Amino acid sequence: MLSPDISKLAEKLARDPSSKLFIPLAEEYRRSGMLDEAIQVLSDCLKANPNYMTARVSLGKMLLEKGNIMEAQIEFEKVVQAVPDNLFAHKKLAEIYQKIGDMENLLKEYKIIISLSPKDKDVMKAIDDLEGNPAKMTPVVETTHTVEIDKSEDATKKSLIEELATETMAEIYIKQGLYEKADEIYQQILGSEPGNIIIRQKRAELVSLMNIIKGEGS
Repeated sequence: MLSPDISKLAEKLARDPSSKLFIPLAEEYRRSGMLDEAIQVLSDCLKANPNYMTARVSLGKMLLEKGNIMEAQIEFEKVVQAVPDNLFAHKKLAEIYQKIGDMENLLKEYKIIISLSPKDKDVMKAIDDLEGNPAKMTPVVETTHTVEIDKSEDATKKSLIEELATETMAEIYIKQGLYEKADEIYQQILGSEPGNIIIRQKRAELVSLMNIIKGEGS
């Protein structure tokens, strides 16, 4: 039996296929353990909206989660072709190339990643390992850190918030349905990078989605 959230979103999407509810519906399917249905929703979305890169990123993540590595690779390659500075997609491609043993493309991806995120020490080390002795290379593993912030140390707090205000963090919030928190992250990024066209576009899509959900819920 489908959850009430899935039924509600599916019904609204059926009434208006041009809405931005594909991703929330796919995430609800995924949370319910219905990964095939989630993938199908995003595939249908991209047939009608092939340039909707946010949906393509979500599809790539779900295909990778399902173990469809080659299909996920195709999706992420399409993303970086359309949006060359999409850091998340480059990291996923690096993960895929690591899995399939494509060291040449892995090194290329790591160099792109370090150009987009120069402070990534793990990737810097991986590049050194690859260029020196590929057989002994340590895979780059993304980790989640819990950071305790002393409220009295305003400068440190601000620095840590800026460090955590990443595109990946916003995507995690979107994945959890925490759209307002994701919007706060995007606004923080744009505060320091007002010319970031990609983030501005992603925020516009997110705001549109929030407006749709609010309007349909009223």
